[in-house]
Amino acid sequence: MRMFLRNITEIKIGLLGVLIIMNIVLTTLLINGIKNLNANTNEECENAPLFIEHPNAIDKWELFKVALKWQESKCKPEVGSDNAIGLYAITPIYVKECNNILGYEHFTLEDRYDSLKSESMFEVFQSQHNPKYSIERAIKLHNPTAESWYRNQVMDKYNLLKYFYSQFLGYRVID
Repeated sequence: MRMFLRNITEIKIGLLGVLIIMNIVLTTLLINGIKNLNANTNEECENAPLFIEHPNAIDKWELFKVALKWQESKCKPEVGSDNAIGLYAITPIYVKECNNILGYEHFTLEDRYDSLKSESMFEVFQSQHNPKYSIERAIKLHNPTAESWYRNQVMDKYNLLKYFYSQFLGYRVID
């Protein structure tokens, strides 16, 4: 009987994990879909995420961003601790660097709570300091003082999402 109850508990935990991943995936698809609906120029449409253009594929960078948001905030834009706030746990120094890159005060500290602006800040920062979009470099740049456990947790989430997309949704992860 104990073995039966233990197996039931493991199944419940496994199903809960799948539901959490599905929630993250659907939220990401929805956010990226909204960005595409709001696109005003052909250039914005051309830069749309690959899984919109190719329904059976997802770009590894997009998948990595979901894993990083999952690590930093459980994909909740209202989350914050100390001075790191939002989906990507963006700090005031990060906001300042994004504005320096752009050459003018485009982002405010309040923008860290906004999902789309938080995403934009992450892209501005990475495009300047990581133009080849290396996942390893992105992890180090995003949290330079973190130890190896941080990288391992982000990569575990990335690999879990990659597995989920390929095995359950039939997607192909592309470079």
